[in-house]
Amino acid sequence: MATNPSQSAVTSLDPRQCGLTLEIRQSEFGYGSKVIVRIDELTLRPGEKVALVGSSGCGKTTLLSAIAGASEPLRGRVELEGRSRSREWRIQNVARTLQAFPLLHWLTVRENLALACKIRRVSRLQVEEILVQLSAAHVGDSYPRNLSGGERCRASLAQAVVGHPKLLLLDEPFTGLDLLVKEDVARSMFRYASRSEIGVILVTHDIRDAATFCDRIVVLGKNPVTEIVADIASQGPSTTAAIEEALRAKS
Repeated sequence: MATNPSQSAVTSLDPRQCGLTLEIRQSEFGYGSKVIVRIDELTLRPGEKVALVGSSGCGKTTLLSAIAGASEPLRGRVELEGRSRSREWRIQNVARTLQAFPLLHWLTVRENLALACKIRRVSRLQVEEILVQLSAAHVGDSYPRNLSGGERCRASLAQAVVGHPKLLLLDEPFTGLDLLVKEDVARSMFRYASRSEIGVILVTHDIRDAATFCDRIVVLGKNPVTEIVADIASQGPSTTAAIEEALRAKS
């Protein structure tokens, strides 16, 4: 767990309210009667950062949808803090970004964040704090259509974390960004999550990002139903070789 590095970091947070435990056991996910993902066991501890990697179409987004409460397991349960949770509870405690950056184009970035505060029933006072911590204060009065890719990504991430969720689900958040911009945005995001003790599940095709920013990398294989084939503790960028080996073995 990260400690508070300075007096200015997230002054409105109560650390006792941060982070949650996620547990999935003996569960299946999919659509209709079609099983896409089968999870025997997947856990996430409060404040932990876990990456999900696997080939396109293996069901990473399907799994995120179920954790967020947008869909229900075909079998089994998704437990948050030891219980199945209502959609209302998840709106307050679980935040999710989408690849399409769901910012309303007729509102400024600041207005988009204020709307997210209203939906989550939290104070708007934190908006400025979050914009600063994600290095997005300079785009607060801009409309989404006028933002660069990196600015748009920062705004979308800021929108996701208003209300200080306990769990943040990131679905390919850095797609399309050049390397330097991506690293700058990612470091801002994960630094904020660590200071706030927010758990993160990162879906990514970039195994270097997974190894650099996450505590664990969960590798999904598909043959024909997706299952976890490796759960690797990250040792930093050197972990990429182990991830590549797991992907080759079960691709």
